[in-house]
Amino acid sequence: MNKSIMLKFKVQEKLNFSDDDTEESNIAKFEAIASEAGIMTSHRIIFAPGAFRPAITDLKENKDNLLMLFNHNQDEPIGAFPVNFISESSGKLFVQGNINLDVQRGNELFSLIQQGAITDLSVSVEFNPDDISFNEDLDVLQIDNVRTLDEISVVSSGANPKAKITDFSKQNDMNSAILINLLQLKTLTNLRKFKNARY
Repeated sequence: MNKSIMLKFKVQEKLNFSDDDTEESNIAKFEAIASEAGIMTSHRIIFAPGAFRPAITDLKENKDNLLMLFNHNQDEPIGAFPVNFISESSGKLFVQGNINLDVQRGNELFSLIQQGAITDLSVSVEFNPDDISFNEDLDVLQIDNVRTLDEISVVSSGANPKAKITDFSKQNDMNSAILINLLQLKTLTNLRKFKNARY
């Protein structure tokens, strides 16, 4: 029988936004680290490096988006995490979240994210009993393989001390920045050198 666990994480590294074709003005984006290997949570559980790879493979084969909830409440979906932007590298689970601002709770939460009042994420995962080992060095249980990543929540309080949403932006803010850059480009006297530039 599978066991599931909800683990709360803060995230704290600066990331660069990934480009995609989302153009809706009602979408706000953020980037974060949803988990980090070897970091003990308040539940006294850690993840092994690479633990999320089976779950990520399963997601990319079967879904386009992973559900985003508030505080793991199934009645409060607030957006999605595109699976193409979910990856694990150097023991860290990197994600990009798209908050739907047409959802009242999503709009409220994005305001709190901008304020810095909400910073934490939490992952809901499933694993088998044989996916767990005991880390003698840290005297904690260690999850070696995550079979399923059910959802990731924005939460009011996380359990991992390394935890913060690292960057955020509204889609229309990004479009404004592009427009400003284009206007500045037009003031240059020699535009030929930009003919083959890639933006």
